[in-house]
Amino acid sequence: MASTYESDLAAWIDGTVQLLREKQFDANDVDTLIEELNSVGGSERGAITDARRQAAVALALPLATIPEDCPWGIAEILDRDFFPEQ
Repeated sequence: MASTYESDLAAWIDGTVQLLREKQFDANDVDTLIEELNSVGGSERGAITDARRQAAVALALPLATIPEDCPWGIAEILDRDFFPEQ
């Protein structure tokens, strides 16, 4: 499976997902899967940090003012009539 990863990433992902769905954990290339998950997680965390930093600069506020996690749920965010309490 590792050679598929190096030659055809899409096929490797499809194969890995299929093996996980079939609960064939020993058949997976676990080391590469861990590296990929770490990579994705790291880039996502970096994107959130960058967005917070950009918001702080754009609003001329300290970074600590911008929350790391949104305090409202998706239903509140999408509700046109919702306005957070101060």
